[in-house]
Formats: sequence, C-alpha cells, structure tokens
Amino acid sequence: MKFTLRDVFWLLLVIGVGLGWWLQSRHSARLATEVRYWKSTAPPIALVNTPLGEAVTLLMYKHQISIDVDWATLRKNGITSRTPITKNLVDGNLRNRLEWIFADFDQAVIVTPVSENKVRLTFEPRLTSDSK
Repeated sequence: MKFTLRDVFWLLLVIGVGLGWWLQSRHSARLATEVRYWKSTAPPIALVNTPLGEAVTLLMYKHQISIDVDWATLRKNGITSRTPITKNLVDGNLRNRLEWIFADFDQAVIVTPVSENKVRLTFEPRLTSDSK
C-alpha cells in the first residue's frame, strides 16, 4: 500500500484538529473552575480557635469545592493542620477567605485549578516592603 503526500497531509490535519479540540476542552474546564473559585460565595463564618485543617474543610463544605492544601510547605514554616486560628470571615468570596486565613502566617497563597471542582493551594513566603 502506498501513501501519497496528500494522504499524509490529511492524516496530520485530522490529528491536529483532534489535538486542538482536546486542548481547548481542557482549557475550558480550567477556566470554569477558576470562575467558580473566584465567584464562590457563602454566608459569614466565625472561626474561634479552630484548627487550620478544620477551617479548610469547612470552606470546602460551604463553597462546594475540593481544596488540596500543600501541608508539607506549611510544616517547614511551623504551620500544621492543627494550628488554631481565630477569624471572622464576613466576605463570602472564597478567594478572600483563603487569603485571610493564611495572612497571619506570612504566606502568599497560590491557587491552581486541578479539575472542575478542585483547587490546589501552594504557598510561598509573603514579600514585605523591607525585603531586599
């Protein structure tokens, strides 16, 4: 069986269109997760000496989105899932709530969408104005 240049062209075109469609669908799913994350709201939550792990679990329940926390990075800075926090989370926005929870620990929160209903939290030291 012989393949002509035209056959190879059509094969590459079909593969390219299929790959493009697949990449676009993955991108759309991530965008949907980001939109859900940014616009997610819930009623006010009062956390009084609540372990950090329980606070994250409560946010997962209230906002109906799975949150995967990078506890290994936090442990390096002396923060565990049992570290107590006291916060009054009045703004219903999930993004703001996550930033407020981790603000006392001088950790910048980096949120990465993993799937349609899941985000991953990673952390890096928060930059201050006196840093050089």
